[in-house]
Amino acid sequence: MLYNNILVPYDGSQPSHVAMQHAFNFTKMDTLPVATKIIHLLYVIQEIRVPPELYSYPLHELDKLTAKYIKDLYHDLETKAVNMLRAKSLEYKGAGEIAISTHVLLGDPADKIIEFANGEN
Repeated sequence: MLYNNILVPYDGSQPSHVAMQHAFNFTKMDTLPVATKIIHLLYVIQEIRVPPELYSYPLHELDKLTAKYIKDLYHDLETKAVNMLRAKSLEYKGAGEIAISTHVLLGDPADKIIEFANGEN
């Protein structure tokens, strides 16, 4: 069996560290040229459910503060996720010549993982 396009949903937990190690080991099990092998590290930021009444029109000052807070929160979470995935991919960069791509998505983790897997085969 060939393991050349592997998705690793990664959240920084111990099980996701183990999953990354297994993915890396799987890519070494076949004889395909290294250029054809890729590991996709995927982090999904859970979407925050905000009651619609907080975004009533016209926007009140509280609504604007809530919207700004959520936007800033998503930005911070994305920055942390990108840095975490970059650090993890660097751990494996010198260990083999496998391409590691990193992806950060927003939404329901289960849905986004399945959507990404289907899109990348």
